[in-house]
Amino acid sequence: MKDSMGMDFIPVYEEEAQQPAGEEVLSRVKLSPEQIALAGVKTEAITKRHLSKLIRTVGKVAFDPELAVSQEEFLTALETREKVKNSSDPGVIKRADDLVEKSKFKLRLLGMGNDEIKALEEEGMAQLNLVLPEEKAWVYADIYEYELGWIKVGESVSIATTAYPGERFDGVIKSISPVINPMTRSAKIRIEADNKDKKLQPEMYADVVIESMYMDSDGSHMTLAVPKDAVLDTGARRVVYVDTGDGVYIGKEVKLGPEASADIDGEEQKFYPVISGLGEGEEVVTKSNFLIDSQSQLSGGASGAYGGALGTEESKPPVHQGH
Repeated sequence: MKDSMGMDFIPVYEEEAQQPAGEEVLSRVKLSPEQIALAGVKTEAITKRHLSKLIRTVGKVAFDPELAVSQEEFLTALETREKVKNSSDPGVIKRADDLVEKSKFKLRLLGMGNDEIKALEEEGMAQLNLVLPEEKAWVYADIYEYELGWIKVGESVSIATTAYPGERFDGVIKSISPVINPMTRSAKIRIEADNKDKKLQPEMYADVVIESMYMDSDGSHMTLAVPKDAVLDTGARRVVYVDTGDGVYIGKEVKLGPEASADIDGEEQKFYPVISGLGEGEEVVTKSNFLIDSQSQLSGGASGAYGGALGTEESKPPVHQGH
């Protein structure tokens, strides 16, 4: 028998051991030491890591008179409600309350978060940096829908401009628009940036870099991670082969988070956060998992990750006899 590269390949056989309780095992294959060496199988232990994603996008320093005017309208609505709060006419009070809520709703649609609206209410003054350079600048940037899971209010941002090459402006994400642009499939984020010497001017283009840390379901930044090379992705499901010892490899269906990066000895490597299907310390196959999966189908394991990639004679269509 030969593999897809035309090399002799020794047949392997399905391990007859019982499936471990509670595990989603799709296939089980046993290889001899010679087969392992011939295939060049490599494994890596699953461990917890700091995972992050570097997001680069283009932004623009805000020139947003509509938002500035809406802030003024909101402040006016607050003043009106304060003036009529002791009115004997309940209808007057209700109309004033409705005006405040409608003004607040408009601010949300224009990209302001609840904390920002509360701060605006406490300060009692619209933000002039929406239309003029100030010590703080607003920068708007678009984040694609598939990256939104990485973006959180309060995260740090680095901003650069072509006007001042080599100079960086620090910023913080203050709000994320609740509305997706149907044409670009992106959402607008609002960044408050330090504007030393008022160099960031309205309508100026900016390069925005966000390094976002992956947060586990328990709020931890240390999360169980599997190397990207260990994952066979069919589109319908993801399969990882685990080395259980004595040449036995089991194929397990796993649920994973978004692709991320980790710094390994100064080198960026790709990983997936593990949601379920793998445990800490398990040895996963990172090289030749494709061949192991192919052989699992020949031996009856049939994980189905690639549907018979080796193209062996067993996959030939049957010859139909004449009637």
